[in-house]
Amino acid sequence: MGRVVGRRPELFAGTAGSKLTHVPYRGTGEAMNGLLGGSIDVMVTAMPTAMGNVKAGTIKALAVTAPQHAAAMPDTPTATDMGVAFVAYNWFGLTAPKGTPPAMIEWMQKQFAAAVSNPDVAARFAEQGVIPAAMTTSEFSAFMQQETKRWGDVIKSEKIRADP
Repeated sequence: MGRVVGRRPELFAGTAGSKLTHVPYRGTGEAMNGLLGGSIDVMVTAMPTAMGNVKAGTIKALAVTAPQHAAAMPDTPTATDMGVAFVAYNWFGLTAPKGTPPAMIEWMQKQFAAAVSNPDVAARFAEQGVIPAAMTTSEFSAFMQQETKRWGDVIKSEKIRADP
């Protein structure tokens, strides 16, 4: 049984058919120190968190959990390539308060899409393993609903509960 830390170890363990012991840390910095020091065996984390240590050779990236290969680590397989249908990745979204005028939302979407498609911005993101994508309001809403259901199912199936 391996000792693991990360935001999604329960889904990984269930998908891989593995038994893992989740080791809670207060943040990714402490968790990375635990990995480097041997207190944990595996860490599921965002690529930017691990990139410096991967490049320095102090840790080895076993797999990318995004749906596609990462340009920043082209020789690292996806989990799916390794036979584990595990897809999980960090994502960030731009939201606005309810009642924001549609014209303002449309303007923000266009500005964001222009920014992430800028070659210099895209290159900086790629160096850190980030894959930017711009979505419409309806696409992002559907994506958030899908993610809420997906992680809700994991919470239920793994009987995860918040500690009081």
